[in-house]
Amino acid sequence: MVGGTVVGVSRIDGVTLLNVEDKSPYTGSCAVRCIEKRADTGAPIAIMIGDQVWWQGGKVYWWAGGVAEKDVPLPKVGYSH
Repeated sequence: MVGGTVVGVSRIDGVTLLNVEDKSPYTGSCAVRCIEKRADTGAPIAIMIGDQVWWQGGKVYWWAGGVAEKDVPLPKVGYSH
């Protein structure tokens, strides 16, 4: 599992690139590409700086914080370590 706090968001041609920062001494900064829609329902979502994401396998999991639903599955397009 890799993830952390979203510190940058870029959107190009329907794909979203998330720059993520983890406080772990092993990970640091990483990035993941995803599509901003729920993998389970297809409903659109909007990821913002400060949101939490993590990914494993073919999905990215998103949480906007507060009372929002945790671990919302999103389709993963790619990643970098």
